[in-house]
Amino acid sequence: MTFPEAAQAGTRKILQYSSIKPLAVRTANAFSTKYTKEYCYVATTPPAIEYPTHALGPMFFQRWQTRSEPFWWSVVVRKGIENHRTVRSWVARRLRHAFIESLRKKGYGPDGNRIDGNGEPLIGTAQLMPNESIKTKKFSDLVKQADLTVEAIIKQRFQNKPPKAAWNQKADGARRQLYSRKKPTKAPEATETPYMHPAERSLKL
Repeated sequence: MTFPEAAQAGTRKILQYSSIKPLAVRTANAFSTKYTKEYCYVATTPPAIEYPTHALGPMFFQRWQTRSEPFWWSVVVRKGIENHRTVRSWVARRLRHAFIESLRKKGYGPDGNRIDGNGEPLIGTAQLMPNESIKTKKFSDLVKQADLTVEAIIKQRFQNKPPKAAWNQKADGARRQLYSRKKPTKAPEATETPYMHPAERSLKL
């Protein structure tokens, strides 16, 4: 989901929802997490934001553009977990409280800023999606899994990867050959064989 590029000229760039990649946390089975260091729309973003001619499109677009918190995260509960809305709200509330507690342990506020004001904040977009097993999990166990998730987010947030060289460039900037040219090899000379006349055949009449 993305707003047309013409409408995003001179505004904050917000990527599509597909840009959020799953975050691998092996021991976290009560919920799954997607995270990226970029700002992205999430599954609950109103579809009207894709259409500038929609009556509510500019309002939703402006709302996302004016978000001031550095860390965008949300909890999305699917109907497959529970049909009753009250239960889904309870599940989302438990996971939000556990995630906020884990952020606080690492020195971050719910918005991603440092509580003491020192250091860089968390940035990017995270989406937490509870699994069915979360309904029977103790809150203490849920906080432990949230702790591991926050650690994985922090690790990916501050992980610096060297930029990859262009497809036609070497790492030192020298242009590499698109095709490998091998020196032509001389074909071996064939040995001359004398011409052999066909054997004479005697025809029997």
